[in-house]
Amino acid sequence: MEKYKIYEDYLMKTLNFLPRVHHDDGYESLVMPIIRRHKTLSITHQELQQRLSQMDTEAEEKKQKLQQMKEEHRTQKLMANKELSELQSELVTLEEKNKQTEANLMIKEGVVKEKVEEGARLLMAIDNLAQQCYLPTYGQLESMNVLFKMDMIKEYILDKADTERRVKKLRDSGSMLRSGASTADKGSFRSIENKSKMKNELDGQFLGVRKILGDGNCFYRAFCFAYLESIFHIPRALERFKQKIIQSGQVLAVAGFEESSFIHHLDTVVNVVEECQADEQESTLLKLFNDSAVSDGVVQYLRLLTSAHLQNFADFFCNFVEAPDLQVYCRQEVEVMAMECDHVDILALSQALDVGLHIVSLEGEQQQLVHYIIPEGAQPSLHLLYQSSHYNILYQRPELKNPNPLSPN
Repeated sequence: MEKYKIYEDYLMKTLNFLPRVHHDDGYESLVMPIIRRHKTLSITHQELQQRLSQMDTEAEEKKQKLQQMKEEHRTQKLMANKELSELQSELVTLEEKNKQTEANLMIKEGVVKEKVEEGARLLMAIDNLAQQCYLPTYGQLESMNVLFKMDMIKEYILDKADTERRVKKLRDSGSMLRSGASTADKGSFRSIENKSKMKNELDGQFLGVRKILGDGNCFYRAFCFAYLESIFHIPRALERFKQKIIQSGQVLAVAGFEESSFIHHLDTVVNVVEECQADEQESTLLKLFNDSAVSDGVVQYLRLLTSAHLQNFADFFCNFVEAPDLQVYCRQEVEVMAMECDHVDILALSQALDVGLHIVSLEGEQQQLVHYIIPEGAQPSLHLLYQSSHYNILYQRPELKNPNPLSPN
């Protein structure tokens, strides 16, 4: 019993904490509450133990998860540091490239600025040259673009060079105007030589003269030869003239001409132009016009074209014709070979082919020089000398060639 003494003492002490009401109920009144309390505490203890065990398990899991997260964080940090290092290296590279690009851009801007300034200077030079080399056939100077201006300048320079070549040729062979070395109409040149003032005036403006056969067709022959000679070394002008001739067939058709009546002569003119395009030797042109079949074919077509233009603009030209009517005049005076041409015919042909010409005429008893520009105000492409109902070709001095046509006296 002695060994249970400790429990008795414990229980007695416990009674001191129990309410007084339970002291008189005997054994059960003291023990049962304790047992129940113990049972409750045991259950609570077990639950707490289970909960503590569960919490330990959760803590261990979270600890492992935290460790895993630390490892992942460490790995991600290393990767981030590596990526950051790569980005920093790339940034340095980009900064270097940016500096290089800025330097290149500054260089290019300088080059572009220089090119723009050079282009502006070039355009100004082209504008200045275009004013000096203006050719009316190109239209208004203000409406031309740069390429047209350059084409016009090129044509002007080539024309001037061609004239200088012809001048040199004439000088080498001796000027007909000075020496009077001609086989036809020699008396007329002697009469010019006897009038020193007139001769000096011609010498001051022209280098020489090319004599044309006096068969009544001299104007048409001189007109076509002189114009082709003036554009012989200008491919663009030759092509433009060829197209003008080809299109002129419509002018004759509108005037009522049957195609069969003019197509052969039209082809003759086109063939002459094409041979000039194919062969750069000036002797080719002279050879063609010394072939009577070719030369007469050209003259005949120009006569038909002149007639067609007169009839197509009858309301205007009928005022200058003395014949009963314009058609009769054209059939009898224009279309017939060997008939001398009148001023109205010259104007009609000039308008039909859009070619300006300058005629120096010896008029009156004193044989005074009178200048005509046809059409009035045009830039002449050729120069003719008219004396005693006959036309010859004049060669203007190159230094006198300028955009301003000679004014008629």
